[in-house]
Amino acid sequence: MYVNMYPLGERMNSRQRVDELREQFSDAHADVAWLLCDRHPAQRIAFTVVGDGGSVSMTFGELATASHRSAQAFRAAGVRRGDRVATLMGKSVDLVVTILATWRLGAVYVPLFTAFGADAIAERLERSGAVLVVADPDQRHKLAPSAHRTVLVTGAAPVTPDGDRLLADAVAAAAPEPVDRVAVGGDGALVHMFTSGTTGNPRVSCTPWPIWPVFRPTWNTAWA
Repeated sequence: MYVNMYPLGERMNSRQRVDELREQFSDAHADVAWLLCDRHPAQRIAFTVVGDGGSVSMTFGELATASHRSAQAFRAAGVRRGDRVATLMGKSVDLVVTILATWRLGAVYVPLFTAFGADAIAERLERSGAVLVVADPDQRHKLAPSAHRTVLVTGAAPVTPDGDRLLADAVAAAAPEPVDRVAVGGDGALVHMFTSGTTGNPRVSCTPWPIWPVFRPTWNTAWA
C-alpha cells in the first residue's frame, strides 16, 4: 500500500523542515485530521492499495468524506475522546479510513497484528481498554464476547455473533455532517501499541503526536 501524506511539493530533505513538522505536531492546538488529510488538495491521491486483484486509490477529498462518516458511526457506537479503538484488519481502504476516523474523534488507535491468536488479542484488548474493534470477517473468530466492547465487521457478508454489526451498515446509518474538529496535539496519544511479548509479557508503548515527524516519511513509501 502506498500512502501519500505530503502537501503538494513538500519534501523532507532538510533539518529546517523536520523542525517545522515537529513544531506543528507538538502544538497543543494541533488538529490531527487537518494535518494528515484536510489541508491537502482534495483531488490529490492520498493513498493507493495494491492487491492481487488490482489497485484502488482514494483522494484526500474522498478520504475526508469517508473518515468523517466513519467517525460519526464510531461516535454513535459510544467512542469518545481518549477512548481506544482497535483494528484487526489487513491493509485496505477501510483500515486507512478507520484510523483517520479514530483520530478525528480524538480517540487512540490500537493496532492488532492479524497473525496473533485469540489469547494474545484478548490480552491487548483488555489492557488497552478498547471500546470498539473493527475486524475483518476472517479475523472475527479471534474476538471473545464482551459486554464492554462493540465489534464492527468489514465486508458485506451477514454477521452472526450477537451484537455485531457490519461496518458498512453503521456508516450508512451515521449522521452525514462532518464531526467537529478536535485538537489532540502536544502530549496527545497517537497509537496505543504493545511489544511482541516473545521474551516476556507484552509492554505498552503509547506513542504521542510529536513523534509523528520521525516516522512520517515511511507513509510515502510502498509497504506490504
